[in-house]
Amino acid sequence: MRSGMAVRRSRFRRLGSLTIGALAGALLLAQTASASFCDPNVLVRNYLAPLEKLPPIQTLKWPEKRLPFGPKGLALIKNSNVQRTQPLVVPSQSFEPRPRPLGYSLVAHRNDLQLHWLMKAQVIRLSGGTNRTMGGRTKRIGTLSAGDRRRIVFPVPTKPGNYLVQVEFKKMAGESIGRLGDYFRVVAPTTDARMTLSATSLHPGDVLGACLENFGTATLEYGPGSLIETFDGSTWGRAAISPPGGTTDIAYFLGAGQRRPLSSVTIPPKATPGLYRYVLQGTADLSSEFQILPG
Repeated sequence: MRSGMAVRRSRFRRLGSLTIGALAGALLLAQTASASFCDPNVLVRNYLAPLEKLPPIQTLKWPEKRLPFGPKGLALIKNSNVQRTQPLVVPSQSFEPRPRPLGYSLVAHRNDLQLHWLMKAQVIRLSGGTNRTMGGRTKRIGTLSAGDRRRIVFPVPTKPGNYLVQVEFKKMAGESIGRLGDYFRVVAPTTDARMTLSATSLHPGDVLGACLENFGTATLEYGPGSLIETFDGSTWGRAAISPPGGTTDIAYFLGAGQRRPLSSVTIPPKATPGLYRYVLQGTADLSSEFQILPG
């Protein structure tokens, strides 16, 4: 998948995954120690890499809708965000609405379009050298007037794998007019959240940066709250250098394979040397240790 956007907890929605997380990361970048330390435009794990190795196909780059073949006045609309901007599908995420069905709609913008075509759409699971058609439907298209629409849709698969959804237009005699398609990938939900720091040993006056990394496929939900704790030899407790507590009814989302800079902390001149840790508070607390050395 929105990924990276803040929303009130009473209105949780996943707002995206691999497409707008970089934007949200850029908005938070001003709070970090170094842009090069945690670049939100660089993925920690590219879950779409298998799709990039597949043979190229003709597709319509969203938001392009004009049909590249046939008479003027025809548009082809992709029915699902999976085909438009979110080709990574992670089933069983409770806070995310189910994806819209896959498919295409042929829309006429002119009157008296005498096509006499066959519109065939299908979903294919790509498994090595053996491809399996998960569903296929065909519609006859005669004469269309402005506003007419012909639509074929399929449910989004839940079985992990690489897929192709495509539509082909043919003449009634069977001659192909043109074919368009979209790749997408379904993965099982996994959780693997990590946090790294810009340094593990710091002196007074140094700036500590923190980076949240989502190595899993499930969208990571976390809050804006973070604190610095110190170790007294037996237990951890809030440190004097910890930033003040923030709003607690805000949530952020981080998509599969993404990373995002967190709030940085400047080590005060009179900070007590010792062992500390940066703690991110949320649905599952994350922490990473560091040392403050004498100035």
